[in-house]
Amino acid sequence: MDIGQFLILFGIQAAIFGVTVLGANINWGFAGLFNVGIAGFFAVGAYTSAILTAAPNAGHLGGFGLPVPLGWLGAIVLAAAIAWAIGRICLRLRSDYLAIATIGVAEIIRITALNFGSLTAGAIGIKDIPRPLEAWGGFFGTDLFFLILLLVIVAVLYLFCERAQRSPWGRVMRAIRDNEEAAAAAGKDVSRFRLQAEGVAGDDGNAFDVRVLAHGPGGVQDGEAAARLFTYNATLVVPDRTKTLEVPFQVPGEARSLLVRNFDVTGGTVFYSGPWRSELLLSSRNGRWETAEIALSDWERGSRAALTLAGGAESPNDLTVEVWAVFADGSRRLLPLELPVREIYADARPEAAIELRPL
Repeated sequence: MDIGQFLILFGIQAAIFGVTVLGANINWGFAGLFNVGIAGFFAVGAYTSAILTAAPNAGHLGGFGLPVPLGWLGAIVLAAAIAWAIGRICLRLRSDYLAIATIGVAEIIRITALNFGSLTAGAIGIKDIPRPLEAWGGFFGTDLFFLILLLVIVAVLYLFCERAQRSPWGRVMRAIRDNEEAAAAAGKDVSRFRLQAEGVAGDDGNAFDVRVLAHGPGGVQDGEAAARLFTYNATLVVPDRTKTLEVPFQVPGEARSLLVRNFDVTGGTVFYSGPWRSELLLSSRNGRWETAEIALSDWERGSRAALTLAGGAESPNDLTVEVWAVFADGSRRLLPLELPVREIYADARPEAAIELRPL
């Protein structure tokens, strides 16, 4: 992948999270609400949009195939409704207590999405999510067009927030943030205005998160198995020296060799494990990249393989890996690493003990 495509995909994610930041600013900047749970509302809107617009799939609820604008509208309505309901409960709290409560709400939503597979497809994620105007084909189906569209949306929302800040509503929000008692004494319904801020922020950062799942560098790609996670450089954590991580991937049938790049292994080990063989690779030092090329035999092409990662001078040890396929014409392709990443415990073998006693 060239640097231009990488920057486009990076810009897509930055624009998506830019929408979320605008929503967070309405909570924290306008109303002074320390709401850490906005990520939960982000997830609600993302899954709602994905379920409404994705193609049919027997593995989870959805497959309605609705137009993308309807999916976005559904995301806004449901996320705002949930934000309003949660706000009715949580906005009686203040400062750190509000933060703790909203963190709990976000975790409940995250764990529900991860484990309610029949609704959200769990850790695998929802695939085949359409892009806006993708059906028009040509330039409208490209990543560049999607980036331009997102940047336009971010700009419109930013101008909307600026306009809202200068409006009578924005002045009331700032008054509540700076001195709640004075605002209440002036006849303003503090709870109602705070609920409005919670609801607006709840729907403001949601509708585009599905792009991360479907087309971003951390998402399932069209035509790939749903359990594959495509990533440019996966950062993993080896919990301690007693455990090993196994990261599986599929070797393309046309590949001539593999390039395995690792970063910041810092005293740990990196093995390539293919059919009938395992090979120790050169591991990187702290803050350094190392690259190892693995020549493939005929029986390894088109097979499954894995990287196994263990140990390290740090505990836990975080490290980064990439796997590239090299083809006969010299071209390269970054390979998707597959879920789940397995954590393997060391085999604690029993030790023989003999006790001798004199007769």
